[in-house]
Amino acid sequence: MSMYPKRAMVTLLPEWEPVLDKLKQEQFYNDTQAEMFRYIIGRGLASIKGEKAAKGKQCDRAS
Repeated sequence: MSMYPKRAMVTLLPEWEPVLDKLKQEQFYNDTQAEMFRYIIGRGLASIKGEKAAKGKQCDRAS
């Protein structure tokens, strides 16, 4: 990992705000909002990786 963290800016959809607020209150009340977003991004990346792996296994079975 880089010695200097990289920053990114994203625009959130207005309909996500109540869901994110509730998640922050319920699960990340002792953490920063940045930590919550790192968690969400990490889960999303893991999900994508899992989907690709599952799709690869399906292609192997079809061969």
